Amino acid sequence: MLNTYLQNRALGVSTGHVYEVKRFLFKFLSATNWRVDFNSTLDYLNNIRVNKSQAYYSKQTFQIIKFLNYLDLPWAKKIERPQPVHYQPIKVSDEQVKDAIAYFKGDNQTIALIHLGCDSGLRAEELYQLKIENIDLGNRTVYVKHDPKNGQSTKTGVSRQSFFTGKTAKLLTIYFESFNKQNRKRHLFNKITMERKFRQSPIRCKMTRHVFSSRWERALGPSGAKAVLMGHSNKTVDCSHYLSLTTEELHNIYDQVIKW
Repeated sequence: MLNTYLQNRALGVSTGHVYEVKRFLFKFLSATNWRVDFNSTLDYLNNIRVNKSQAYYSKQTFQIIKFLNYLDLPWAKKIERPQPVHYQPIKVSDEQVKDAIAYFKGDNQTIALIHLGCDSGLRAEELYQLKIENIDLGNRTVYVKHDPKNGQSTKTGVSRQSFFTGKTAKLLTIYFESFNKQNRKRHLFNKITMERKFRQSPIRCKMTRHVFSSRWERALGPSGAKAVLMGHSNKTVDCSHYLSLTTEELHNIYDQVIKW
């Protein structure tokens, strides 16, 4: 039953997300000896609530309730969902970015990744899934594909594109010279490798998206265009129903806003 559930969850989401859900559910089922009932479930969740962070507790509870509802267990509706965790946005300064670039001096791959993330606003998972054919150096365009069968997915389940600066195009060109172009199925920025590299660095890969968002706001860029570029899943009504921008118009807006 668990494998069937995970196979259904795998449709349209990243392999990393499925792995996390599997880990949560396996811990839960192991703790209850794979005999799920109301009391054992409450005991397990209360134990997490007391001994783990609020964010971890909230994530686990959400996934467990989804699984119990999939099993069509009527008592699952009695389990109250945790209150939303107050999220404090990560603040990343330009100095931290400079420190990270200095930290990775000589590492063409990671320096290109940092610049691409800061320029495009892609999520870390989206950066890790990029392949060489997703980068158009001439048009300074990065194509974010939703193609789970080929190991690429987006949070919204929709493909999109963003852009990058001429400086980043030059850095990517340098990196591509050392990249094995014969094996085009390889990801440009392997997740395991990159996460290991960022472990001791001044910033994490996911922080580059925060840099893009903050710089766009400081430059007074239009919020609708930013939502499209970043692939926001909670777009405003105006953005979802009324905003209509061609690729050329979006690129022109980007070039007017992005000056770094």
